[in-house]
Amino acid sequence: MPTRTPRSPEPHRPPGRGRHNHDLRHTHGTLLIKSGIPVKVVSERPGHGNPTFTIDTYQRVLPGTQAEAARMFESLIVPEASTG
Repeated sequence: MPTRTPRSPEPHRPPGRGRHNHDLRHTHGTLLIKSGIPVKVVSERPGHGNPTFTIDTYQRVLPGTQAEAARMFESLIVPEASTG
């Protein structure tokens, strides 16, 4: 049996092959989170054990979330300036 090398993630697959389903899984999760789907819902789709795992896995797409949450909250509590 061939040994694993940095170029071949699995011994029976050539480099770069066989990752397609895994890549689609991450794309799926990334797009849902970026679209504003709740993390709990996203975590259930691939069968993650809990939302914490999902957050840890996809945190790279969440950096602007705090700023967006602050803007949304402000828009909810600050009355709009009158135009007249």
